[in-house]
Amino acid sequence: MDRIDLVEVGERTLARLRSVDLEPEEARQYIIRTTSGTTGGGPLVIAIKVSPSFFDLFNGVSRPVVCIGAMNARLTNVLAARYGYGDAPIRICVIDSGDLSPEATSLLSDFEPDTLRGMPSFVVGILKLFPPAAGSWVKSILLTGEVLTKQRIEAFARQAPNATVRMQYATSELGALSQSGSSAACPYLEHNQYHPGDGVHVEIEDTDGSGAGEVYVSKTLGEERIVRLRTGDIARSLPPCRCGERVTFELVGRAGYDYVKLVGAILRREEFDRVARLFSYVHDYRVEAREVETEGVPKGSILLRLYHRGAPPTDALVTEMKEKFSRELFLTPTQTLADLVAQGLFLPLTVESFSAPFPQKHKDVKLRLV
Repeated sequence: MDRIDLVEVGERTLARLRSVDLEPEEARQYIIRTTSGTTGGGPLVIAIKVSPSFFDLFNGVSRPVVCIGAMNARLTNVLAARYGYGDAPIRICVIDSGDLSPEATSLLSDFEPDTLRGMPSFVVGILKLFPPAAGSWVKSILLTGEVLTKQRIEAFARQAPNATVRMQYATSELGALSQSGSSAACPYLEHNQYHPGDGVHVEIEDTDGSGAGEVYVSKTLGEERIVRLRTGDIARSLPPCRCGERVTFELVGRAGYDYVKLVGAILRREEFDRVARLFSYVHDYRVEAREVETEGVPKGSILLRLYHRGAPPTDALVTEMKEKFSRELFLTPTQTLADLVAQGLFLPLTVESFSAPFPQKHKDVKLRLV
């Protein structure tokens, strides 16, 4: 399915909202989701009527830290959650990757969060900013957006020993796609394993020898049925679960054809294409991105391989390419790779130069997560 189908769904939804004179109380029943446009079709704007299940992950929470998705999506979500419980008191702290600095420690100390909701790498970074012994504040960690590794599980156990860790599979366009949390919804699921949520159909195609393939999902949003949305994730089907649920799948990573998520940032192929065109002597490129740990802190690492015709570039030219690529390459809407390196979230860019063309495969994978 071309992503233009989702654009049309969003336009129809917004048109219906414009045609109705909503009272303020009724307007609070809607949230607006926006996407980055990283998998084609451009950024999308989708209005979703909030259902009671939207508030499940905030049930019993009084002081959550929310750190996932675009900032405007986070704000609409937390506003909906704030009004969703009527008179129940709930204070919400919404932060971004740029806030992961020592200056945030005093804010977190004052806030004393009881819940952290976000991508695993981001949550690990937040816990690193807690003052000593402050991990006892956190009672629950709600995760989505990345595969949960053994190292991160161990970090949560060390830094937030009283927290229950739950995971949810979701996309910006369609919201929650799995049942409300792997540990809470089914006692037999391990981390990174899910059952589809109500009304969600999951298909896994183009599988390799291990059974892992690309994920396509279908879900009803209001009056619209989204059919076979390519999520960009890689998963494998598992046997029927002991709980009786027949459909179980396990996420294993990203397809990596268009973009990859890494330590709270998004590496987009179209952004690498844009920056590569600034260099007349760069004729092709390949990118490998990975997460590494430095003194227990997860950081992003990017290896950029460049193909050029002619004589090899001098050391001075390679240094110039590193600096310019880092200054020009945006990994968030407002921050470049150089900005994130300065904040300690990424390691400096590594560049390798090649004088022979890269092998061409049936899929032109220029960007991948290792």
